[in-house]
Amino acid sequence: MEDSSHSESEQTQAIKRKRIESSDFEISHEEESSADEHVIPEENLPSTSELQEEVEELTPKRNKKLNVNTFGPYHFKKDNTSAYMPFVPNRWSPQTTYRLSTDIVLNTIKECGTEGLGRAEIAQVLGYDGTSKSGGRKVTSYIVNCTNEHPDHIGQFQKMNGKVRTIRYFWKESENPERFEKLFREFEELTDMPCPFKIGEVLKFPEKNLNTLRISDITLKRFNRLLKMVKDSRVVVTMNRVIKFISELETQDGYKFQIDKKSVLKCLLALQNKGLIQVFDTMVRSDSVNYQVQIITHRDIQESSDPEVTKGIQEILDCYQREGRVFPHGQLRSLKKRPEESHETEFDGKVEEINEEITDNSTINDRYHWFRLQTVRNSWKGRKEEAEQLDTEEFEADETLNDTMEDTVVEDVAEDQLDPLKAMQKLFAKNPEVPVQNKKSSQYYFGKDTLGYQGKTIRLLILHEMAWQFVHGHPEGVTPTCFDLFPPTQAFDKWKPGSEYTAHIYYQEESPYRFMPPQPKYEGVDRGWFMIQDFLAAMPLSVFVLTSYVPTTIDRAFLMTYLTDPVKRHMCIGYLPKEIREIIMKEKKVYKQLQHAFFVLGAMQLMAVGKNPSVRRFPGAASDMFYVAKKAHLYDTSTTLRSYATISPPLDTGVYPKYDYNFESRSDVILYWHHLRAIVQSSALGYRNDGNGIEHKLDSRHKCYSIGVFDRTLVETEKLPGIEELPCHPNIQNDGVAGFDSALFIHLKRHWDLCTVPHATVSWFITKFKKCSEEMKKIIETRVISVHKDWNNFTRLSLSDSDFLRTSNPLKVECPPKMIKKFGGASSKPKTPRTRSQKPKKRKLDSVDLVSSSARISVRCRFTPKERDQLIMIRAVGFFLNPVYRFWLDPTVLRDLMHEFVPESRNKTVQSLMACGVRELVRANRLAYLQRVVRNLSTFPEMRRLRTELCSAPISPSQSKTEFFKSAFRTAMRLLFVDNNRIPSTSISDESFQSFLKEGNVSVTKEITVSNACPRRSQKPIGYGHIQHCVTANVLISILIHTKNGAVPEQMLEQVPPAVLQGVLQALRCDGLVSRSRTLEAIAELANKKDATLSYYFRHFFAHRFHSELIDNSGRLLEEIQDPTSPDVFELAGDGPEIVVAASNAFPGERYQLEMNVDDDILAAFTKIENDQTVKKIRYLESADLHFEKVRVNMDRTGSASDEEKIVPIERKIQKVIRYLDNSREVKDPVSLDDFIQAKNFDLDRRREIRAVVHVIKASRQAGITLQELSVRVKRPIETIQEILADLNEGRQIRLVGVDDHRWVSIEYEACWTVQLGNRKWCPRPWVSPEGSVSLPVVRWIAESVLLLIVGKFGIQMKDVLSTYEFAVQPIAIREIIGLLEHLKCVQIIKKAFTSTKMSSPFSESPETKEIVTYINPTVDGLEKFSKIFHHIDLMPMMTAKNN
Repeated sequence: MEDSSHSESEQTQAIKRKRIESSDFEISHEEESSADEHVIPEENLPSTSELQEEVEELTPKRNKKLNVNTFGPYHFKKDNTSAYMPFVPNRWSPQTTYRLSTDIVLNTIKECGTEGLGRAEIAQVLGYDGTSKSGGRKVTSYIVNCTNEHPDHIGQFQKMNGKVRTIRYFWKESENPERFEKLFREFEELTDMPCPFKIGEVLKFPEKNLNTLRISDITLKRFNRLLKMVKDSRVVVTMNRVIKFISELETQDGYKFQIDKKSVLKCLLALQNKGLIQVFDTMVRSDSVNYQVQIITHRDIQESSDPEVTKGIQEILDCYQREGRVFPHGQLRSLKKRPEESHETEFDGKVEEINEEITDNSTINDRYHWFRLQTVRNSWKGRKEEAEQLDTEEFEADETLNDTMEDTVVEDVAEDQLDPLKAMQKLFAKNPEVPVQNKKSSQYYFGKDTLGYQGKTIRLLILHEMAWQFVHGHPEGVTPTCFDLFPPTQAFDKWKPGSEYTAHIYYQEESPYRFMPPQPKYEGVDRGWFMIQDFLAAMPLSVFVLTSYVPTTIDRAFLMTYLTDPVKRHMCIGYLPKEIREIIMKEKKVYKQLQHAFFVLGAMQLMAVGKNPSVRRFPGAASDMFYVAKKAHLYDTSTTLRSYATISPPLDTGVYPKYDYNFESRSDVILYWHHLRAIVQSSALGYRNDGNGIEHKLDSRHKCYSIGVFDRTLVETEKLPGIEELPCHPNIQNDGVAGFDSALFIHLKRHWDLCTVPHATVSWFITKFKKCSEEMKKIIETRVISVHKDWNNFTRLSLSDSDFLRTSNPLKVECPPKMIKKFGGASSKPKTPRTRSQKPKKRKLDSVDLVSSSARISVRCRFTPKERDQLIMIRAVGFFLNPVYRFWLDPTVLRDLMHEFVPESRNKTVQSLMACGVRELVRANRLAYLQRVVRNLSTFPEMRRLRTELCSAPISPSQSKTEFFKSAFRTAMRLLFVDNNRIPSTSISDESFQSFLKEGNVSVTKEITVSNACPRRSQKPIGYGHIQHCVTANVLISILIHTKNGAVPEQMLEQVPPAVLQGVLQALRCDGLVSRSRTLEAIAELANKKDATLSYYFRHFFAHRFHSELIDNSGRLLEEIQDPTSPDVFELAGDGPEIVVAASNAFPGERYQLEMNVDDDILAAFTKIENDQTVKKIRYLESADLHFEKVRVNMDRTGSASDEEKIVPIERKIQKVIRYLDNSREVKDPVSLDDFIQAKNFDLDRRREIRAVVHVIKASRQAGITLQELSVRVKRPIETIQEILADLNEGRQIRLVGVDDHRWVSIEYEACWTVQLGNRKWCPRPWVSPEGSVSLPVVRWIAESVLLLIVGKFGIQMKDVLSTYEFAVQPIAIREIIGLLEHLKCVQIIKKAFTSTKMSSPFSESPETKEIVTYINPTVDGLEKFSKIFHHIDLMPMMTAKNN
């Protein structure tokens, strides 16, 4: 018995523990028994919400993790194994009664009606938890019994609750018809027809992405309410209003569920299918944004263009504006309470009551009323098709704000970034992934597609001048005014378009003021007030593209037809065709841009904004009213101390003179801005902060004037008469240039740079800007104390570190910090941030570098192929051990290894070796070579072991790391360049070698390198962008060669797009061809140290290993010898190289003979030892004093000069050079091909050939075609083709261009290959000066280098000469120089056919194909001829490289 009682007690305790674990409540039997005795009245039962609160209070806090409905029918998150609901005191439950559960289920379903209940709701009434397995089974049994007993009364249907499909049980209508009679009767009264729907009917909506709709009493109620709403309003705009209307009524009825959008849409579609209502999809514009909305109308309205629909849209928009809500959702524009606007204003009246009559005594408030009316009339397009033509920002209007989801950025670190092996595998992939750069929005014309968008202050200059002209420029009373031409009460599409012939002309000049109408004066205020929308309508198109973003929805070609015409470009926006005008006038961002620009002008006390009479009514930027001031002032701060943004001493000290301006004419406005530009260019501002604390306030204010955060209260003013000079707000400081706020950043020089492209759209403005500046230059320079000499320069080529770091270089590989730490690339100690005042210290030269630096710069910059390969080898070993491209060791390690393995590099310093290594990695073929070496190193177990040792135990001391790397490099050299005994000898037969390959399953293939060693600027161009890149490279090199005193030729640069110019400039800097000016050069040429200049690396391409004065001395000596007045016997005295050149001149011809006088002592020295003892004789001659100066060499003139050798005036020789290199052509109108053929009177066969040649050239488009390709295509001999091309070139039908070779293009593509200098068009070359002439020093510099290369490598191939220089200059330039040398008979170009030496592998059979090899030989007297011509031409200082 004790055991049994003990076991029972254990079972009881287990049951109690289970109850406690399952529900966290312990239900006592005493409470259950007491509950059975009491009957709680129904009215005393707590509601569901009260029950929920009680349960939450009793629920332990540890379980309240989520605020969810723990007793909801579809809650699956709780872990409850009990079949019952938790016990709640004083809560009546059917569990405490003796009533049958089936009766309770039957009564519950009957009370619910046709809406139906799910199993979980029925279970909750019974006291069961229907979401648990046991509770659900019990309730299901009761429901099944009930439905089986009463099949005529209870029905069931399926319904989706979100993604959960449930079975709903409902009370059939046939058993309680009186409940629906009232609904059917109300439906018939609203529609005048019997209800076509049956209770329980299921409606489907195919192709609507909607589920089914079951007709119930709730559905009928909704039908009736929708019909009543449509009958009363006739037109209901937006689905949100329908949802809100139904929800409010159902909430009043006590319906506990809220209707959603799809339920309303199903009800509307059901009524529309029966012809009871109409639903239209249309576009409504509000706040310059198109919204797609659904409009519900009465069944009598059959079209969306019905006047009732238009009126309904106008009313809802006006209502939303009056209440300060955003269309179409209706949310408030601002959550801030505005007590001053709590009462109704005069702008809250109906739109129909607005007086549309425009009179001379109209006030500013009248203009606001007209703006209301115009906004409503502009809001609706009527047909969806028309609205879709506007490719603007569209929103789905009926999507609620709760449906939106914020985008989150998840930054995941890939595994291959932490694994060096995977990093190298990804790096050496055939198609490595390149990260996609963030691009600017494609909604506007940016970058290379710009239409002339100017910088910050240039835009302010233009807008201020145009705004002043708009309100003050015309005499008072001039008509027609802006309101007459572009009525503010009409929609934009109703304005009458104009042309250059029909538009009213105010000024007979080709300027933006030609068609610009005046702003009429408002009653009660002075002249000067205007609305942004009126200003935009009157703004000329030529000014608009300079100051605002142009949407890409406007066809560029159509827009250019206006911008390229000298008159049509100045047409007002309101005159433009409707398709362009509406896009601009309804673009929200355009108004935002103009508003911000006017705000900045307000901070400069040039303009002011009027207070908004109703923020709810006029929330956008288009309705802002601005005032243009008549007076302003400037302070001459050119004497300020050096700083970044703030002037020192402050303005209140009175040291800066003040200049007052009274804007009486347009010239005063122009003078004001050019005076400001001179002050900015002359003030010593824009330098980095030195940390002295002067500008600490600027750190927190640098964005206070940015778009979107500008506080308009700083520039607000009352609309009162008598305003002349605007007061300065106390919060606007005067610590910047010219007395303005430093946070405006007007002092930055880059904000004053002009955008000069595209030339066709901005040339008029550039011309006007420069003309005004030159006319006012004298006046301005008298008003600036410390005027800068270059303040009036418009262009400058500068290189800054920030610009260089922003460029994307695919060769820069940055590793995560973990990898750098793992490989020992950085110390584990955190680095302290370096302040701006600390400048990086330049590495001091050690003893080894001091010895190496004694050599000239030209020697230190010249590297042999062996040195370049060794540099790549060192970097490859470094990359294998630590996969980063930067050299992660001390730079002296690189120098020591180079000096050890390559003795000829001992005249190179650390700087020169590191620079050469960086330049080598920029070339794609050298990078491929590095990757190949790294792949080979990974095959050696010894190298993998060294890498593992470095990764597992990083070496911290620098000395140990250096020794470890040197040891690893020596190991790599031993492994890479040692003979492998496993490979068979080369003496074995082919069959044995093939069997060896077959046994090892090895195949010999050709390695394909996808990289191209040739830079992009020297490759064959394909498209317009590539041609632009190549032409810009030539322009930049020419400018940098000819730049003096920091002055940049602007005429040449104006024809180059700024984006392309900056891209090419940075590309040249990345390649090491361009650098910033050295200190000595900057002082010598009075240039800025940040200005770009050609680097020593570029100059060394044209340095040769011969004597630097070989050409000069040889030319002078040969002139002396050939001078008729010189004696017949000329002694060659001296030890210079020119003596050898002059002496060699006697060998090829018979005109000169050499005579040598040798002293007897010298001959005796050679004959002193008579015996044949060679070794003793050599030793004696080495130590003997031979006195070679006693050997005299004389040139004896024995014959007369031939016709070719006769002295020709140097001027004729120079003209011969210029004529050959002059590729310019005078600017003339082109002649058609037919007119050209008729004028030349060609015969019939030649005409056919000419047309065939022209057809093939035109088919090649802008890329052009070579002479050989043209001969193949036309199937004519090259000689015939050359004659035809000469005729066509003379007739200006084609143009000779090219980058890699000479190519012929049609005359229509001449513009993309040439630049215009004066009245001639040139194909840019390094020797084409910005003034439009051939620069002979550059020609000599390049030609001398090429000639001496050919002399030093006799028989060098043409392709080798081109590849030598292609990294610095384009191959076409070298081809023309070689052609010049051939023309001067200095070299000889030979073409011969040889058997091709190219084989796919060393083991393939010898090919039998022939190939044409072009090689070059110097002529016998080529060096002498070159010296005679060019020794009169002095090289520029930057070409000699005589200074270290």
